[in-house]
Amino acid sequence: MKPAHLTPVLWIIVSGGSFALGWLLKPPYQPDAAAEGALVSFTSEDINTLGKSLHESTDPLAKRKAFGRLPAGLTKENAVEIRGQIDPLEASDAMFREFHFAWGKIGQMEA
Repeated sequence: MKPAHLTPVLWIIVSGGSFALGWLLKPPYQPDAAAEGALVSFTSEDINTLGKSLHESTDPLAKRKAFGRLPAGLTKENAVEIRGQIDPLEASDAMFREFHFAWGKIGQMEA
């Protein structure tokens, strides 16, 4: 029969050893090479299509998905065009504020 205090000690050793083994065998960190520096470039047609689905969709999730793609392709050059698609939203709308925050981040004084 084992002493009662030996069982918890053995479990601590087993869990500590498992953690150490997992730490030693983990693969090295490799950032996603495709995501680094990847910039989405939207054409005017893309922006109009996303704006259309933003305004015409009755599904709030589809609207949010369409809006989510717009700031992903936001550049200083196309910000005014994207702003035209966001314009019909009310100033109190969260999407309106998020767009202007993103635009201010990249456009600074121009925004």
